[in-house]
Amino acid sequence: MTTPTGDAGVTRTESLKALILRVQAAKEADRALDEAIMAAFYVRDRRHIGARDYYTNERVTEDVWADPRTDRFVTNQVFEFTAEPRHHERLVGFLPGDCWQISTRSPDPTTSGFSSRAWAKIAPCLGNAEGQMVGARDCMAPTVALALTAAALMIHVSALIARSEEADHAE
Repeated sequence: MTTPTGDAGVTRTESLKALILRVQAAKEADRALDEAIMAAFYVRDRRHIGARDYYTNERVTEDVWADPRTDRFVTNQVFEFTAEPRHHERLVGFLPGDCWQISTRSPDPTTSGFSSRAWAKIAPCLGNAEGQMVGARDCMAPTVALALTAAALMIHVSALIARSEEADHAE
């Protein structure tokens, strides 16, 4: 399986923080940003997923995204994290613990100030001890999809930092 490539010397936490800044700066759906988000959580690979060449009957491989936790096929398309609020569930699946509460508010274009922006909050449910350690995050953005994506990325970065600090203390 191939792994996503990154800049030499840049840690995973640093690259995710840079990705959060890109999401927060986005004004609308962005396919290049969607692909960067996919690369932060999934890995690209060439795999046979069922197709065979019509003339030779040889197995055909396709460029796909796989889940690094299970090494299983996820999709051959980039999820539209910046366009579709429903895709945030994919990111929440990577967060620590097993239960998260999601709250959102759609922007009101007839007003100005905070009401004119979308808002999202992701918080651990009671009993999610792993989630309680990293806490909740909320974010404002032009769209609900961007706000949800930014909040999920912020929690993911906090979890990575908490894990690295635990590892440092264990040594």
